[in-house]
Amino acid sequence: MVAAKRPVQELVDDVRARGGSVALEAGCGSASHLQLDGVERLVGIDISAAQLERNTGLNERVVGDLETYRFPAQSFDLILIWDVLEHLDRPLAALDNLLAATRPGGLLVVAVPNLRSLKGLIAKVTPHWFHAATVRRAYPYWPTDEEDIGPFPTRLRRSIAPGHLREYARQRGLRVRHLVVYESEFQRRTRRICRLEGPVWEHVRKAVHWVTGGRITASGSDVLLVLQVPDARAG
Repeated sequence: MVAAKRPVQELVDDVRARGGSVALEAGCGSASHLQLDGVERLVGIDISAAQLERNTGLNERVVGDLETYRFPAQSFDLILIWDVLEHLDRPLAALDNLLAATRPGGLLVVAVPNLRSLKGLIAKVTPHWFHAATVRRAYPYWPTDEEDIGPFPTRLRRSIAPGHLREYARQRGLRVRHLVVYESEFQRRTRRICRLEGPVWEHVRKAVHWVTGGRITASGSDVLLVLQVPDARAG
């Protein structure tokens, strides 16, 4: 497991240990990014029915759009939305829908690319075909015969930048249990392919920092955020 995931997994494990917990994987695709066995019920929602069918760990499958689909209020103790918000036109609308479905004391785990990173900047200014070619170069065995496997077109709205997500949490009275900016396995793989390692990579990192005045990071490609709903909601 990537080191950045371990504190998040520990928080998830606390939820799993409670007994009777219900979890949701939002935009779940065909596999989980964290260990979720032990929850009483695992629900998945995705816009692709085929992807849902491939995810054998789910107890319930929902075909739906996160920006518009609404679960009954306070349905879940744990919600994961992993590498999904960057593909949405209205990511905060999706977060609001998921937040409404989170029980008091429950956790909302959010994983997104870091818009303040070199990876985020390149993804923002390059076309989709470039993203697809990069993924298939980094992962040579990536399936090419399934239309719903991805990579999917990105929107990368400013609202998912780390500072904006912190402000989102503040406005809605959420507790930030964990926030880390880290380098993803995908970026490390891509760097190895491009031979951006060792001293060369150090020069790139320092150059990016200097040119952008510290506003952009080369190594912190991704963000992991864990939000907790208060035990008693105001109002």
